[in-house]
Amino acid sequence: MPLYYEEPLYRPPSEAGSLLIQATVGCSFAHCTYCISSVEGRFAIRPLADIRQDLAEARRLYGPRVPKIFLLAQNALAMPAADLLEISATAHELFPGLKQISLYAHPLDLLQKSRAELQALVAAGVTLLYVGLESGNDEVLRRVKKHTTAAKSILACRRALDAGLRLSCTVIIGLGGRELTGEHARDTGQMIAAISPQYLGCLTLMPYPGSGMDRSITQGTFEPLAPPEVLEEFRVLLENIGPLERTCIFRANHASNYLSLAGDLPADRERLLREIAAAQSSPGSLRPEAWRAL
Repeated sequence: MPLYYEEPLYRPPSEAGSLLIQATVGCSFAHCTYCISSVEGRFAIRPLADIRQDLAEARRLYGPRVPKIFLLAQNALAMPAADLLEISATAHELFPGLKQISLYAHPLDLLQKSRAELQALVAAGVTLLYVGLESGNDEVLRRVKKHTTAAKSILACRRALDAGLRLSCTVIIGLGGRELTGEHARDTGQMIAAISPQYLGCLTLMPYPGSGMDRSITQGTFEPLAPPEVLEEFRVLLENIGPLERTCIFRANHASNYLSLAGDLPADRERLLREIAAAQSSPGSLRPEAWRAL
C-alpha cells in the first residue's frame, strides 16, 4: 500500500532527503492573501491510525535506517501535542536511528502549546520547527491576513527556543510591496534580531495564482517590487539584523529568489552585503523571471 500524500506538497529545501509523512492537510490559518491555502481552503488532521499505518509502510519500504522525518502539511504543529508525541514514539520505535522530526508551525500554534507540551515534544524527538514569520511589520501582517503580530511572533519563537526547540524562520522579501518596502525590511530585520533563530530563510514574493494578493496585483492595488527593489530590500533587512545570541545560518537560495545568498550571521554579513551590491551593479546576473518558482 503506497504512503498517503495529498497535493500540493510543500517541504523545506533542507528536508529533501527526509521521509515525508502526511500528518495534516492544508493549513488551519487559511487566509494569508499570498498563499495557496487561501485558495484551497482545506484543513484536516489525519487520524493517528492512518499516520501509524504510513510509518509502518515506510519501514517496510525503506527499512529501519531513516535519519529524518518531516511531517506534512503547512502547519502540522496545529495537531494536539498528545498526537505528536504518539507519532514520535511510533517513529522512533520503527526507526531506531531517527535523529530528527520536524514540521511547519504558525506562531500562534506555538502560543497555543504550553511550555510543558513544548518541552515534552523536544524530549520525544520533535526538535526542529520551520516557522513562517513573513514580516516583522504589523501593518504588512494585517494586510496579508497572517493572524499574528510581530510581538506575538517574537514571544512564540522565544518560547520555543526556551523549551529547547531549534527554529528555522522564514521571511518573504517584497511582502509589503512598494508602499511598505522600507518598513517591512527594517522591522523584519529587527524581529530576527529579537528572536535569534538558528536558521533564517528568505523567499521572494510570488503570490499564488488566484490568491487575494494575485487579484490585488491585477487590479493595481498592490505594486510588487522590481528586481532592483528586491535587492535593496535584502540589503535593508541584513543591515537591520542587529546583535544575535547565537550564530544564525542564513539562506536565500530558494528558487523564488533573484539572487542566491548563503552565509552565517553575523560573521558573513559584510560579504553578503558586498554580493548584493555587486548584483545591484550587474542586474544581468540575476535569476531570470522564467526560472523562478515556488
